[in-house]
Amino acid sequence: MGKTVKNYGPYVERDAQFLFSQIVAAIEYLHDLDIAHRDIKPENVLLNHRNEVKVADFGLSVFCKDSTSNKQQLSRCGTRMFMPPEVLTPNNGYNAKLFDIWSMGGVLHYMLTGQVPFDDGRTKQIVAQQVSGDIVLLRPMYKRTVSSSAKRLVRHMLEPDVLKRARIEGIKRSKWMTLMA
Repeated sequence: MGKTVKNYGPYVERDAQFLFSQIVAAIEYLHDLDIAHRDIKPENVLLNHRNEVKVADFGLSVFCKDSTSNKQQLSRCGTRMFMPPEVLTPNNGYNAKLFDIWSMGGVLHYMLTGQVPFDDGRTKQIVAQQVSGDIVLLRPMYKRTVSSSAKRLVRHMLEPDVLKRARIEGIKRSKWMTLMA
């Protein structure tokens, strides 16, 4: 997916909804098996010739049986632009499934705009933006607008406060996702 967006530009929302719903279903399936991917990014979302999504590269995935705890994993891993602030800042751990939600928000942002939500090349600045929530989201590179329901969903998935961050069920029930049905 990463090369597709890079070569052809961001997806129109209807196409993004179709593909993103498949990403959500794949991650929901993993989470139901108590597996967190921890490296969801456009390059790890593959598309076949029928536009079917395949999530790839499970090298950083982890079994996370106790999904109720917010303080499970301690290892810092993943791709910086798609890591949540709780992984980038020193603390007592993080919920690996909520890590995946954050990363999915970054992927959706990329699908809709052609840009990653956080990338100025400086880790400290990225962390500061992520922790404060002070970011400029959804500025399309092209003359295409992004709907308010898509913006709300991306912001909910990129919520710095893990207690307020979207969950899979909330993503599936969001206005943007249900517009496709």
